[in-house]
Amino acid sequence: MAKLAETSLNEVLPLPFRVALLFQLGVHLWYAMVWVCYRVYDVNCLALLDLSYSSHNYALDGQNTGLVYGELATIIPAELKENLSLLLGIKATGSKLFSALAFSLVCYWLCKAVISPDFFLFAPIVNLLFLFITVYSFYVVFRPGKTIGQQRVHSSIKRILIGNINSATMRTNDIFFSDTLTSYAKVLNDLMCFIWITFVTSDSLYNTRVEALVLAFPQLVRMKQCYYEYKVCNQRQQLFNFFKYAALLGPILVNMLIKLNMLRLASTGETTTDSLDRLNNWWYISSTVSSLYLFVWDVRMDWGYGLFEFYKSRRHYEPLRAGRLVFGRRAIYFFIIFIDFVLRFIWFFKMFVIVETEIELGLRHRVGNFLFGYNFLLLGYLILETLEIFRRWLWCFLKWEHDLSKLQPKDAEAIQLSDLKSG
Repeated sequence: MAKLAETSLNEVLPLPFRVALLFQLGVHLWYAMVWVCYRVYDVNCLALLDLSYSSHNYALDGQNTGLVYGELATIIPAELKENLSLLLGIKATGSKLFSALAFSLVCYWLCKAVISPDFFLFAPIVNLLFLFITVYSFYVVFRPGKTIGQQRVHSSIKRILIGNINSATMRTNDIFFSDTLTSYAKVLNDLMCFIWITFVTSDSLYNTRVEALVLAFPQLVRMKQCYYEYKVCNQRQQLFNFFKYAALLGPILVNMLIKLNMLRLASTGETTTDSLDRLNNWWYISSTVSSLYLFVWDVRMDWGYGLFEFYKSRRHYEPLRAGRLVFGRRAIYFFIIFIDFVLRFIWFFKMFVIVETEIELGLRHRVGNFLFGYNFLLLGYLILETLEIFRRWLWCFLKWEHDLSKLQPKDAEAIQLSDLKSG
């Protein structure tokens, strides 16, 4: 049954297409977020990003206009109606990605139906399709295009991938990019797995150390950014933020050691699993610490809520921000907090998988086994990756609102922001 699940999923939606699909999902969710904020709540999203589609809002001083759009903040906030240009730009990007993915999938399915897998040109044609959808997807989103939005995305991703951050005028812009990158760590690892197995080596196994490095890369980017902000601003908060992302490296490192030990046992034929038992325990400990740290940080620091301020009296205790909520009903906020908690600790289902040996896993709990029990039940991992992207999307709404609320007086509502700019 497990082999059937592996075969059917890979035949219908191979790994590179799943990467492209999840990448495209992020673009569509970004569009949905801007649409809700602008269309439903009249929020000036561009004001927070220090981005304007009018060149009059930038101090040009004889500089290249493209450079100004990409790297400098506005001196005058964008008008509220300019957010429509942002929406149309994201929509156009999403449409191109969808068309390319649909075209590639149809070509792949036709190849599977018409050409025999044993035909010598079958593998090169399929790999060319995989390469096309991967390269094209990244090109469409991150290319240095002619529009203001494309230039901003291009300059931002170049800055972020080397661990830099423009904390003076574009901190919110850069944080959204880099934190989203951490939620795409497993998707990036899937892409690297395909590249490694297809183009780097003929071995069917993915290199364990390369896997750990790819999974750790987004966390290392954020750690470098936090350290830079700590050195510049000397704020202890950034030091704690640094340790937050460092805690995420714990489960990645322990998982690497577990896999290396499993490979060693498989090659030597040993049956002793004491070291693996200890590593498993350390994986649960490190996962608990990092998940708890991140959840508390989400609620207290990223969203600015007082849910954990139990030291306050009942009269002054407020789990949210009284009178400064953009999205209306308080139930929505508590629902998002609950979802964030559940998805931060979804790895807990792994505890319901019994390790009969350290190589073959037995079934005890259907949900845990589906998500974690077998490496080749890829649909479970696809669902986990999708849930993490969805969690990040909800996180973005409340993080966005928190940053917006800091732009105006405490006695004002954080809705009409067309006259505000970040600084």
